[in-house]
Amino acid sequence: MNFYIPNIIQLDYMWKNFNIIKKSLESISDENKIINFLTRIKEHGLIATYKNKYYQWLPTDNKRIINNLTICQPYEILPMFTVFI
Repeated sequence: MNFYIPNIIQLDYMWKNFNIIKKSLESISDENKIINFLTRIKEHGLIATYKNKYYQWLPTDNKRIINNLTICQPYEILPMFTVFI
């Protein structure tokens, strides 16, 4: 399985324009699944890259937080997959 891990700039752009993405998701999925998807992103964040290093990208209501990864801590690759580093 190959995964593309986005960089921080791409995730920032996605989050700023998430209303457009949410409308697209609503046309192909159930509302409860979309709410679950968004909740998991807000609670766990996503793995992102920046200058060939990995970080946890965690959105909040008015900004985002970038955390360094720590050893022996599970992180979300996507809101539906978890990896243990």
